[in-house]
Amino acid sequence: MTARRAQLFERLAKRDQVALHKLARTARTLDEELGRIDGLITQLEEIKAEKTASGHQSASQLRSDAWYLQQIEEQLGTMRNRKSFLETDKGDVRRRMIELEHRKTRAEDHARAARAQDRDEREDKQAALIPLRNRQAG
Repeated sequence: MTARRAQLFERLAKRDQVALHKLARTARTLDEELGRIDGLITQLEEIKAEKTASGHQSASQLRSDAWYLQQIEEQLGTMRNRKSFLETDKGDVRRRMIELEHRKTRAEDHARAARAQDRDEREDKQAALIPLRNRQAG
């Protein structure tokens, strides 16, 4: 019966290992996306700095620059919100990975214990089959 328990815990550990691989892939994707968003934010901030550092302009150029700056600000806000969301999501994924790793370790420990118990029971059964005088002599 303990062999079945050991197999069950081994399967649970393998299931958790597969889930860990999937979460690791998700975490890598989130890291890549966060890097891309950081690059876009940097570019937008550079463009914004260039637009605000303009010299003498006509009224139409001022209106045009104001409109572009407004668009840039909207995009910056969107990117910052997306970055915040992804960082929160990344934290959730990391926390879930830690929980799965802990659960996998516990399942592996239980499987090892069940295997050891099964081995001990078999050894005790074998020892019980050996006649008493052979045990005393050996």
